[in-house]
Amino acid sequence: PRNDPNLHDQKELTYLQDKEFLDLFEPTHPTLLMKIYRFLCFIVFLGPIKMILCAIFFFIFYCVVGILPIFRRFFKTNRDFKTWAFYVCRPIVRMVLFFLGIAHISIKGQIHDYARTIVANHQSLIETILLLDQFPVSYLAAAYLQAYKFVVSTSNVFDVVFVDRARRQNISQHLVDIANDPMLLPVVVFPEGKVTNGDALVGFRSGAYISETMVQPVAIRYRMWFTPRSMSTVAWNEDNFKYYLYQFFAIPFITVEINCLEPISWKGTNKTPQEKAVESELQIANALGTIACSRTNKDYFKLKSEFLHDKAD
Repeated sequence: PRNDPNLHDQKELTYLQDKEFLDLFEPTHPTLLMKIYRFLCFIVFLGPIKMILCAIFFFIFYCVVGILPIFRRFFKTNRDFKTWAFYVCRPIVRMVLFFLGIAHISIKGQIHDYARTIVANHQSLIETILLLDQFPVSYLAAAYLQAYKFVVSTSNVFDVVFVDRARRQNISQHLVDIANDPMLLPVVVFPEGKVTNGDALVGFRSGAYISETMVQPVAIRYRMWFTPRSMSTVAWNEDNFKYYLYQFFAIPFITVEINCLEPISWKGTNKTPQEKAVESELQIANALGTIACSRTNKDYFKLKSEFLHDKAD
């Protein structure tokens, strides 16, 4: 995300007009010169080779998580097993990240022992792998992903909870159940619900804040070296997945900063889940120096639907 020195002490969310808001979800639009430079970077910095090696280590990870469940019986609790499995898988996950182009990860602070929900800003699918490299965590996943063996194998080791995203109440209840079960790993939630290009945080949804348990905000920043903003980005705003991978692997190398912010406990307060979500969003936005936007992903889908309807007319 962008780091504006004037945005480290926001007290309230900012309302963005329709165009400003929709611009948050725009992919890069490189000029011809930038396209040539990007292609040269893709070749010179070994993009094709990084793709192959990344796929190989993904396969190794798949094989390892397929084997690990046989060791579960040697541990007193499931959480002990999953924590051990995290350390076994961590070197493999780090190699996946390395061949994704992430040369260095710096981390500030740590996840609190009693934090049950981890909330973070969201720009790409990399955050899922990135946090799994740093902490033993669990994730929510769309129910349709159960059709993929890779995801199912991972869920047999780590806590991947499959939910039907069409049923909002179902997701909220799952989050409460995870937060209230100390035998499960802390769950990672991306409350924006939609990937942005980093110009602002989209308004946080309140589902992660229904439980009374402690929430830990995490601010993630990517630095894409030798990469003009109009050339390539880690942000997954590109509709064509193959094209997105190409421009991603054209980035020479990436460094990441993970800032574990002060955990928040609202136990004993009368704050609503929405008020908690706003407080958490402002905490992450201020740490990043990025606009905390009041409009949510619901506004995005509504505006896109109106746009397509007007276009059809």
